[in-house]
Amino acid sequence: MAEVGNVSGGGQYSLKEAYQYMESKGVKGTVGANNFKFGDNAKNHLKNVENISTKKGVSGGHNMDEFYNIFKNKGVDVEDLITYKNQIIKLNGFMR
Repeated sequence: MAEVGNVSGGGQYSLKEAYQYMESKGVKGTVGANNFKFGDNAKNHLKNVENISTKKGVSGGHNMDEFYNIFKNKGVDVEDLITYKNQIIKLNGFMR
């Protein structure tokens, strides 16, 4: 399962754990840190692609597997859509 980074304290948490946390705090209209509110559709929006348009791009689908699957199911190779990859060069003795 794809992971969500830096959820409220650093570290990596699965989407399931993030959803459980949100639900334990009362997802519906919940106010989180800095008065951030989760909408009623947050769980669906984070996991599922809701819409694809040429104007706005992809809406929802923050889960990497679900995001890539929507293109795969439409017969599109995601690699064909990538225009640039940031290459990280590893050098012995240097930390990035």
